[in-house]
Amino acid sequence: AVRGSARSELLDALAAGDVDLVVGTHALLSAGVVRELRALRPLVVVDEVQRFGVGQQDMLARGCNVLYASATPVPRHLVLTLYSDSEVTKLAGGPPLGRPVRT
Repeated sequence: AVRGSARSELLDALAAGDVDLVVGTHALLSAGVVRELRALRPLVVVDEVQRFGVGQQDMLARGCNVLYASATPVPRHLVLTLYSDSEVTKLAGGPPLGRPVRT
């Protein structure tokens, strides 16, 4: 978590375009951060999209390039794919040199 003066410095760096990558949680959806992100038109990768509310997803979609990732089919995104300009990419396997997954 980034708090206090470190948060202010991060927001200033975002506003100046000095940040290439931001990794975070739902805290990135706070008003100040989203406003600065929209100005940069970044690529935002949202993993486990079903954990985000519709309002949170829309907040990102209005100003960011968004890649939603989920192993769970999300009905809302299936409809958006069928009736809007969304696209689906299916990753059928792991990396070519990856180790076998044990479950």
